Amino acid sequence: MSTTEYTSSVSVSVTGGSCSSQEQVREGPIDSSKAGFGSASVSISLAGSKSLDVSLGTINSVSAQNFAPPKKEKNTKYNSLLYWQDCIKKYFEHISYERMISVHSKSAYKSDLQAFQNWFAKNEVELKNFEIKQTVTKYIGFLHAAGRKSSSIARALASLRGLVAWMQVEKLIDKDPLQTITSPKLGKKLPTVLTVQEVQQLLKACTTARERAIVELLYAGGLRVSELCGLSKPDINLEQGYVRCLGKGNKERIVPIGEKAIAAIQKLIEETEKQNTNYLFLDNQGKKLSRLVVWQTLKRLSRRAGISGFKNITPHTLRHSFATHLIENGADLRSVQEMLGHSSVATTQLYTHVSRQHLKSAYQNAQSKFGIAK
Repeated sequence: MSTTEYTSSVSVSVTGGSCSSQEQVREGPIDSSKAGFGSASVSISLAGSKSLDVSLGTINSVSAQNFAPPKKEKNTKYNSLLYWQDCIKKYFEHISYERMISVHSKSAYKSDLQAFQNWFAKNEVELKNFEIKQTVTKYIGFLHAAGRKSSSIARALASLRGLVAWMQVEKLIDKDPLQTITSPKLGKKLPTVLTVQEVQQLLKACTTARERAIVELLYAGGLRVSELCGLSKPDINLEQGYVRCLGKGNKERIVPIGEKAIAAIQKLIEETEKQNTNYLFLDNQGKKLSRLVVWQTLKRLSRRAGISGFKNITPHTLRHSFATHLIENGADLRSVQEMLGHSSVATTQLYTHVSRQHLKSAYQNAQSKFGIAK
């Protein structure tokens, strides 16, 4: 089988205008009155055949720079109040139905992001050319200038991190620009702790079964105030002496309680057994007790006990006191961690710094074993 080779040549001729090899051409209407326009034809010659002339019509000589790709603009579409509002709304739908977080965490997210949205609304004109990282950095600077504490700023930044990370997962942005922003350093602050005598004064100031049960469970069980308010009667086992509570992240734990706490709870159940509800703690209207009422109750009791002027007593103060007194009386950190519901023992170690007496006793015991202490 023979093979025939073909060779070809192409020539372009332009009349009425000029076109260099570095210029771009495009088809356009014939307008002989304008310079740079003309007609063009292409002549194609194939070996062994006739030449073929093809008319291309008119062409226009246009500079190549007119067809250069547009410069990439900064992605500032996110700095629109409507855009932020839409993202925040969808983000709340996400955390409400797809993430297992507490009601209080949702409330904190909502408060932080609403504050950011309100600030953005007042400064939208100034921020219109900013990108996400610039906007958030500007907001953090505003919080610093407003005198907000480092803990509050860190929480606001954490809320914004959650929102922006969700935006990346949803493909609303290509990458998370907040990963390079560092959170403010938080100073370590030792918690307020009551002495055993002050706890006894607080218990003596109780005049109702509800007040007594609140103090007993916060102190003798180390419960958080949200765990206390969420207790239901089936969560209490008076025969075996334990309470089942639901902590942070919906983690369930069993907390032992003593005889005095059992007696206080038993009396409270007897007083509220006619109420058509399973909640253990009720307000004066027969509804679930709120955290605010617990806080107000402790303030009232501390004034009666005569210790309100020295220490700021909150529900968490009794939880701190519970952990500190356990360690002072020889409880190991691992057991205290379980009772408090801490995910890491590093959090529980805080109470070893609070208890100076415990450290002193541990030092003396260690030295006595080596025969140094007399």
